[in-house]
Amino acid sequence: MIQQSATETSHRPRVLYVSGDPASRAHEHLEQLLALQSVCIQTSLANLKDIQQAAPEAADIVVLFRVPWSSSVSRFVARCRASGTAVGFFIDDLVFDPSLMTPDICDYMRILDDQMRRAWIARVEGYARTFSESDFALVVTETLAEKARKLGKETHVLNYCGNEQMIEAADAALQKLSTKPSDADGILRVGYASGTPTHQRDFSVVAPVLGELLKSRPKMVLTIVGNLNLEEFPEMLPSSQQIETRPTVPYMDLFHEYARFDVNIVPLQCGNPFCESKTAMKYYEAALVGVPTVSAATQPYQTAARQGVTGFCAQTRDEWRTALAFLLDHPAERVRIGRKARLDALSQIRSKKHAETALRAFRSILNA
Repeated sequence: MIQQSATETSHRPRVLYVSGDPASRAHEHLEQLLALQSVCIQTSLANLKDIQQAAPEAADIVVLFRVPWSSSVSRFVARCRASGTAVGFFIDDLVFDPSLMTPDICDYMRILDDQMRRAWIARVEGYARTFSESDFALVVTETLAEKARKLGKETHVLNYCGNEQMIEAADAALQKLSTKPSDADGILRVGYASGTPTHQRDFSVVAPVLGELLKSRPKMVLTIVGNLNLEEFPEMLPSSQQIETRPTVPYMDLFHEYARFDVNIVPLQCGNPFCESKTAMKYYEAALVGVPTVSAATQPYQTAARQGVTGFCAQTRDEWRTALAFLLDHPAERVRIGRKARLDALSQIRSKKHAETALRAFRSILNA
């Protein structure tokens, strides 16, 4: 795969990241790795638009983050091959297999018009080509790793749960919002930060339960931040006066939105490969401002949250109903679990294990 060995290239592997999506929320992952690896790994970062100015010959490993294949990427990879530099594809979502881009698996496909659908498929095909041309893959969940390995690619998992910039933004939100809105008006807010418009169908997992809870609890409000078309959920209509919608905000401002919640929810379709590949970021984001989460019981969320201690995972409607009712009806427990979740998130984000895992992965790649 590569001409040099780890011992020949020095104790600290030299890694060049090329980012194809600097605006992506997952781009924070790269910044975290850059910070954590500063001692044991020499790292640098370039954006895709500057790829021809990047110097792969100065690196032992090049990592292409969300980079679709193109003629310029092809030329850059050829330069990597000529200099003996290993090339890896880094992805944070199940978007490197075009066969999975169907409405049943990726609901995003259902809401796109023809032109946008063709553009998205072309981009996924570009990711698939970069994945195919790479020597190895880096992913952020075990579910993604399983898929990549089935496609015959050497794969390493670099788990991600946040970085210092997120902690700073969360702390600022807590200072700005010294008390929750519910402390002033007595109205409990169950919040959903929908993020991208790829989770419309996911909300159906919890919509019937929320409809029931809103109907029976006049002092409850559902707060939706970002993209969600409520017209697709008729069970919510009788309680429309108890639904608060707030616009999409820049990522670091999202912590102020989370801080307004009393309970955070993360509905996903358990068993759906696209959903099962998602990281547990929405647990960590809410946890940083001390808000407990009830999430779908996907593998990443079950791994992240300790059931009943730092959060709850639910699969059936009864499990969703029980977890939400418990948090709404027990304010002391709600606060206790939120505080434990915050301590857990801070510990996970600041753990040295992320850099150690990356170092082991890069040494394995260099020795292959």
